[in-house]
Amino acid sequence: MSSLQNLHDIYIKSRPAARKVQTTSQLLIRLCKSLNLDGPEEITPEYYARLPQIIDSYCNSNIHKAIQDKSTLAEMIGRHGPVDGWEKALDALLNDSDSNLRQFVLQSLEYTARRKPEIIIPYIEKFKDRKDELLRNVGARVISRSIMPAQSEYIDQKLQEWEAKKDFDFLALIKKNMSVYIRRGDDFTREPFYKQTYDRLTKVLLENR
Repeated sequence: MSSLQNLHDIYIKSRPAARKVQTTSQLLIRLCKSLNLDGPEEITPEYYARLPQIIDSYCNSNIHKAIQDKSTLAEMIGRHGPVDGWEKALDALLNDSDSNLRQFVLQSLEYTARRKPEIIIPYIEKFKDRKDELLRNVGARVISRSIMPAQSEYIDQKLQEWEAKKDFDFLALIKKNMSVYIRRGDDFTREPFYKQTYDRLTKVLLENR
């Protein structure tokens, strides 16, 4: 059965920095103590949607600490992906009142987006058409860093879909971020598929804007 312990194990396998390993362990201890449970393996799916609220509760009025712990939870979910019931916790985090936390939560999905974009892009699409420019930018940035040859068919499909819907402003945001990474020489931009996608977006935007 899925549990917070399973999520932690998956997170550790992704090789986070040592200080982050310590931070996640401390979060698990606080959550177990708050829920009066013996260990994180007992924090199962029925608790997931409540975890951000539980963090707020045990942090009392320490807003900074609450944001820190919710960010840690978001990063753990980001390494696994919003599956196995964790989409409930992710939804709660994406609706948090703190705009900086919401941006971090969406950004944390990049790890999974590079491997399974079909799981993550639907979340980005929720914010694509909203007035929240910051989250639109974060979503475009995540996509621009997730254009990988292994996912070329799905990525092509989504870009064509947005082109058909005339979502040119969002496509322009993706292209803008891609140009930054290409100029910077980031490793993932050296794949031929990345440059092909960039050239295609350039052509589409020149013809439609």
